[in-house]
Amino acid sequence: MSGFGFQPQSTNSHFAGIVFVSSLQHRYYNAVQIFLNRYASQIQRMLESDDISFANWLSGLGRTYNGHTALMVGKQRNIEMIVGWDPLSAMKAFIKSTQLGYSAMPPIEGSWHNDVGMDGDPTAVFYGLSIDEQQYRGFKELLSSLIGRRDFGPHLADAGIDFRYAFAPADWMKITSSLENQNNSMDQINIVSNCSDAAFHILSTFLYEWRKPHLVEELKSFIDIGSRSCKNFSQGKLMQWATSTSIRPRL
Repeated sequence: MSGFGFQPQSTNSHFAGIVFVSSLQHRYYNAVQIFLNRYASQIQRMLESDDISFANWLSGLGRTYNGHTALMVGKQRNIEMIVGWDPLSAMKAFIKSTQLGYSAMPPIEGSWHNDVGMDGDPTAVFYGLSIDEQQYRGFKELLSSLIGRRDFGPHLADAGIDFRYAFAPADWMKITSSLENQNNSMDQINIVSNCSDAAFHILSTFLYEWRKPHLVEELKSFIDIGSRSCKNFSQGKLMQWATSTSIRPRL
């Protein structure tokens, strides 16, 4: 089954998609239980990697509170890679958002991180599809190349585009980018994304290539319906949509 309702653990073929976990700001589950389970797993991962820096603790706490969306790829019921777009500096994101407010935090540098293990979260929901081996190799190769990058892939390294992270990307795109603001005298092409927005754009590129435009439209029609809340804070909306019994995925 493609779209929502996709289950990697039941898929015997190659697959790709996105995984998203709920924010504690959206009370779909017991908030205390989510925090304990999720943050405990974050701590365990940091201890296993010997990376127990304060920045990583803060990043783990931020993902626990805000929720997260990331790209995934795998085969034969096994998720092999999960990669997500985050602030490059969790400390900077924390300070700026605390000082100025969550939506008023100006765009900062972003970076793609390895989020393997995120699928173990008790609130994890998947959106994806089965793909062939060639498609799997191409998608996995891109995800591998993204980790640690501050743009959306090696093919964009010399494109003259500035990529940034913000919690309210739609608002900041209108202010900073000539793509959204034709009166921008700097004629600067900026891409401002949060984790949900970035994952959507990367996945959509491949879905068009794989001739699955209906899956792109399914996500786009929800995230970009003219609502400021959907465009800026799609994480909670995605969780609400994916877990709604009134929504049925298109086959």
